[in-house]
Amino acid sequence: MKIVKILCFFAVTMFSSSVDAQELSMFETILGTKYYEDNTVISKKRVASLMKKNRETEELWKKSKQKTIISWVSTGAYLGFFFTLINSTDTQNNTVPLVGTISTAGLAVWMGYSSRNLKKKAILKYNENTTDKSSFRFGPTYNGLGWVCNF
Repeated sequence: MKIVKILCFFAVTMFSSSVDAQELSMFETILGTKYYEDNTVISKKRVASLMKKNRETEELWKKSKQKTIISWVSTGAYLGFFFTLINSTDTQNNTVPLVGTISTAGLAVWMGYSSRNLKKKAILKYNENTTDKSSFRFGPTYNGLGWVCNF
């Protein structure tokens, strides 16, 4: 009889607990982006591994990484054109460095902004998928106590 009670207790506790994923959030700082899982800071690698759980979030995260790389490359090109413009001795023929400086700076800003937006969309999509869970637990019903399914 004790074994049956113990088995029933373990069955009730096992079915009554629902595992919900924690929500992610990201905050921009001067030193970079910080990622949080509820109140704890997590690494970018952990966020990337969480994004791989869903195909949509993984695609958005990959696009964000590609645009970040393009932004950094265009920032390097911007610096190259800028120093060429500053160190140029020929003041009459500066159109190529000037156009290069303006266009690569614009590309760097645009790709950086787009990368951040894609990261935000990926995190929002991940959080959207974690909240659509149902739980099955033992609790109060309209007729007393019983199994309750929450959506």
